[in-house]
Amino acid sequence: MKKSREDMTSVQEILLSELTQARSYVERILHAVCELSDTHLTPKARVVIQEFSAEYEKLVCELIIPSHFGELNLIHQDNFRQGRENLRIMNNFIESFVALGPKNDEEVVGAITRLINLVYKYTRELHLVLIEKSSLDVATPRMGLLKAIDIKEKKEVIKPHAVIKKGPFTLIEGGRVDEIDEDEFEDEASLNPPLYFLETLEILNLAHAKTAPILGMNAKREEKYEQNISQAHVLVSKKDLAGALELFEKARGHKETAEVLTLMAWVNSQMGNNEEAKSLCLKAIEIDPEYGAPYNDLGTLLLNEGHINESIKWYELAKKAPKYTNREYPYINAGRAYMQLNNFDKAMEEFEVALKLVPENQELRHTVSKIRASVLKEEDNTTKRGFQKFKVDFSDNQGDNDNQPTQ
Repeated sequence: MKKSREDMTSVQEILLSELTQARSYVERILHAVCELSDTHLTPKARVVIQEFSAEYEKLVCELIIPSHFGELNLIHQDNFRQGRENLRIMNNFIESFVALGPKNDEEVVGAITRLINLVYKYTRELHLVLIEKSSLDVATPRMGLLKAIDIKEKKEVIKPHAVIKKGPFTLIEGGRVDEIDEDEFEDEASLNPPLYFLETLEILNLAHAKTAPILGMNAKREEKYEQNISQAHVLVSKKDLAGALELFEKARGHKETAEVLTLMAWVNSQMGNNEEAKSLCLKAIEIDPEYGAPYNDLGTLLLNEGHINESIKWYELAKKAPKYTNREYPYINAGRAYMQLNNFDKAMEEFEVALKLVPENQELRHTVSKIRASVLKEEDNTTKRGFQKFKVDFSDNQGDNDNQPTQ
C-alpha cells in the first residue's frame, strides 16, 4: 500500500525526535567523560569508545552509506575530542538522511532504530564507567517511546578453594568466577542506568495511526525540548547561568515538565533568586509528585535559610519519591541538617546510607572518616566543636537534583 505524505512526515518526525534524544544523551556522557572527569584516561573507557566507533561505523555503512563513500573513523588515535566531533558530523548526516524522506519508511525505521539502539547500548557502558570512576551525575533520557531493561552487573568474585580428599589424591575446587549476589547488588542495580531501546513496530504503528499528525507535532516539540535542555547543560558547565536559564525557559515553552522546572529552580538558586526557585520547586512537585529532585532542592533552599527542621521534612519526602536517580542527595543534605542541630549520631546515620549508595564518592568517604575518628577520640564539647570543621557543602559537586545542569 502506498504511504501518504502525512504518514511519511510523521515517521520522519518521530525518528528525528528519537535521534535527538539519543544524541543528547551520548553528548552529555561524552562531555562528562572528556571535560569533567579523568574517565577518558581509563583503559575501560577507551575500549568502549573503540568498540562503539567500530560497530557504529560498520552499521552506518551497511544501512545508509554506499560503499564508495570512503573509509570513516569516529575516533583518531584514541583522541576522544576528535571522536566526539566526528560523531557529531555523522549524526548530522544521519538526520539529513532521515529528513530527505526515502520511499520505504519500514526500511528506514528499521535502520535508524538499529542505529539508535546501538548508541544506547554503548552510551550505557560509558555511563557505567563514569559512575564507577567519578561522582558525576548525568541526566538519563526521558522515556517517551523508549523501553528500558534493568540489568544487574556481573562482578568478578573469588570463591574460597575447597580441598577435597579422593583416596590418595587431593582435589582443589573454586577460583575466580562471575556471579551476581542478589542481596548485595539489589540497591546498586537501581542506581545504574537501564538499557534503553526502541521497537521498530511500535514506531510504525504510532506513525500510521489516526493520531499521526498530532504525534508529529509532539515529536517536534520533544525535539526542540531536548535540544534546549542539552544546550543549557553546556552553558551551565561554562558558568553562563543567564544563558542557560533562557534555554530552560524555551524548553519549558515546548513542554512543561517537573524536570525542566527543577532545573530552572536550580539555576535560579545559584543566581540568588531563592523565592523564584522555591516557587518553581513547588510547581514541579504539583506537576509530578513522584519526582524526587524538587523535594530535595526545596529542602536545601530552606536549610540555607536556617529552617533546619523544615528542610529535613522535605528531605524525607525526597527519599520516598519513586522517581529519583541520585538517591544519595537527600541523605547527604539531611546529614548536613542534623550536624547543624548537633545531632551527630543521626548525621552519621544519614552519611553512612549515602556512602552505601555511592561508595565511589571519595569526598564523602573522607568526611565520614573524619567524623567517625572524632567520635572515637572524645565525646565532650571539644568533639562537638570539632564536628563543625567537617561540615561539607556538597552542593558544588553533588548538585540538588537528578539532572543538575553542570553534569
